[in-house]
Amino acid sequence: MKIKSFLFFLIVFSFEAIIFKANAQTTVVVGSSPSNYTTLGLAFNAINNGTLTGYIIIQIKSNIYESSAATINASGNYDSLLIYPLDTVVISANLTEATLKLNSASNIKIDGRINQTGTYNGLTIKNHNTASSSSGLLVSYGSNNNTIKYCNITCSNSQSNSSNGGMITFTNGASYNTISNCNVYGTGNVSCSGIFAQGSNNNNYVLNNNFYDIYSHMIHLSGSNDTWTIIGNSFYQTDTVLVNFSSASAIKIYETNGFSNSNIIISNNKIGGSAPNCGGTPWTIDSLQNNFTFKAIEFDAFNNSASHIFLEGNIIKNYHLNNCLFYGIDIYGSNSGEIKGNIIGDSIGKGSISTNYDVYGIYLSASDTIIITDNFIGSITTKGDITCIEGGYSAAHNLIGSRITPHSIECIGNTSVEICGIKNTQIVDNNQVMNLTSSAPGYNQTSNNWRFITGIKGDIITNNHVCNLYTADTTSSYYLVNGIAGSNLYGFYGSRVNNNFVHNLWAASNCKGTVMGISSHDTCFNNIVSLGMGDTSSYEIIGLGGTQCFNNTVLIGGWHNGSNIITTAFLCYNQSQQWIVRYIKNNLFINTRKNTILATGTHICANVELYYDWPSLSNNQYYIDNASGSIGKFGLIPPMTINQWYSYEPTAISANPMLINAGDSILAFSYKPTASNTGVAINTITKDYFGNTRLNPPTIGAIESWATYTIFDSLTATACDQYNFNGQLLSNSGNYTDTIQNSNGLNSITTLELTVNNNYYGPLVYGAL
Repeated sequence: MKIKSFLFFLIVFSFEAIIFKANAQTTVVVGSSPSNYTTLGLAFNAINNGTLTGYIIIQIKSNIYESSAATINASGNYDSLLIYPLDTVVISANLTEATLKLNSASNIKIDGRINQTGTYNGLTIKNHNTASSSSGLLVSYGSNNNTIKYCNITCSNSQSNSSNGGMITFTNGASYNTISNCNVYGTGNVSCSGIFAQGSNNNNYVLNNNFYDIYSHMIHLSGSNDTWTIIGNSFYQTDTVLVNFSSASAIKIYETNGFSNSNIIISNNKIGGSAPNCGGTPWTIDSLQNNFTFKAIEFDAFNNSASHIFLEGNIIKNYHLNNCLFYGIDIYGSNSGEIKGNIIGDSIGKGSISTNYDVYGIYLSASDTIIITDNFIGSITTKGDITCIEGGYSAAHNLIGSRITPHSIECIGNTSVEICGIKNTQIVDNNQVMNLTSSAPGYNQTSNNWRFITGIKGDIITNNHVCNLYTADTTSSYYLVNGIAGSNLYGFYGSRVNNNFVHNLWAASNCKGTVMGISSHDTCFNNIVSLGMGDTSSYEIIGLGGTQCFNNTVLIGGWHNGSNIITTAFLCYNQSQQWIVRYIKNNLFINTRKNTILATGTHICANVELYYDWPSLSNNQYYIDNASGSIGKFGLIPPMTINQWYSYEPTAISANPMLINAGDSILAFSYKPTASNTGVAINTITKDYFGNTRLNPPTIGAIESWATYTIFDSLTATACDQYNFNGQLLSNSGNYTDTIQNSNGLNSITTLELTVNNNYYGPLVYGAL
């Protein structure tokens, strides 16, 4: 009997609790009569003074004008608050503060959809005032766990010049709030931010919004703002932007003195164009100053506080800029994190980003532990310098330029410019740098400018593919095209250049400069360099220049039409550091370049310059098959025959290596000798170019043994994009294979692992990534 009574009590208690909860829900209507309140501010006052309590729903039926800020305070008088419109409505004001203020308020949801259904943004929050302190929505003083979605939020703030204030402002500890599926935009010449956060505002989410017609920083986090998640947003401008100030950005994370920002996730955003998803005409900026800088994403760690950031799957494209420096991603300070799978410009086509000033794709200053992987940077046209990736700890599996579009990254104008694919990065591994071109003037008698096109410059450079670098300069005397440049640390700190494939570098016919495949004082091994094929104009060609070189394959071929041309398969640098011994072993140096009928020139297999001592030469193979060629040249000594060369290198070999396909510079396997020769064992080099175990003693050159080789590539694409893989248009993740036919029957199987990122529509905690 006691048990039955107890159960009856529980049932009655639960029923009464349900009735109480239902009774505690209060719905009021705001707007024109008949209504409960004529303004939202009056409804908020009723909640603040305890007239309305419990679970409150506010329905907005018509346009509202707020004469003072509609302010909701802490949640002592209510459990939750839901606000949504019954029709398309506007809440407007003309205030030097916010139209709506959440002041220590929590558990509030503003849903701008009519009757909370569909995807149409039916509610607009607007402030007409142009003062620097005006905004649409203020979230402040510990306002937590609030959601604003499917709203239009706009204001006319035109005086702050991005230093403070925003259409949505977070301040003083506003955390765990979400802004999603909103349109945040300027009305008039707006220079405030779209979202501005100052103070310790943590764990906030900005998801799937549109930010547009904002002339300064569309999202600006200043001070200490940890664990922000910015995913799936579009940033664009619907009209040409005329600016007369110094800088602007789509997303700016800035640490002020004494504060830090960490655990910032910026993912799958689209930045550029005049419509969502980088669509429409280009985002156009016309600066009235010559020093204006636009940065799509910037992170400034003022305190060098080792902040952690994660940038993935963002697309930055469709820009036309005048008098503007452009940065795709700019990070300053001592940060850690990853920049992965972003697209800056495009991997096909030309001119997705164009300006008459400098362009930096990913620029990291003092950011030693950031890893840069799987990014695409291309379709860039400018008259200034172009640096695609600079700095960072590691750059791997990035595509710089385009596989299929010639001149994807191109400088078309100003004197004294530099184009560099990857620069000053510690570890550069498995990247592709292709189709970089400059027609800008280099050095001549009247302008002492000596500039470069460089594929890669770094400390440890491994497994990269560099090709189709070209200067089309038609006025200058000198220019240098360099595929790979080592750090020149003379082997210190583990610096090295190995297992790279460099081909198709060339210069215009009147350019009196040098085209060089690889230049480095570091240890160089297992590299393949092929230059001169199809190039009839380059003045000086050097395949490999170095001091510690093992098991490299270098081919200089083709024909040339000029006079007094010098080509060298291998250049052994002067060695002023007496403690460094130059070791040159197991290399295959081939120079088959020929002069045309009216051309003159000398073609050399190896040019070894003397400074303090002779290099240690052993088991290198030299081959040249034309009358104007020679085996070697020491400094000012005339070129030698092979018999003369034997006195310096008794183990030298002079024989045709019979490459599989010497004229095919596209496939690395083409440079495998069919008539291979044996070198000398080197304990530290146990693998060949393809990763095969070397024999003991090893084969001379970069490729060790016969096999059918698999070329493997890994790429990441953004959702809704597609990738052209040897004629297959791919839009789904998976592994794909194709066979590259070879006339000798030694086919290569190429495998692509393609990852297509999913669109993101909901909150995501950092640890889940």
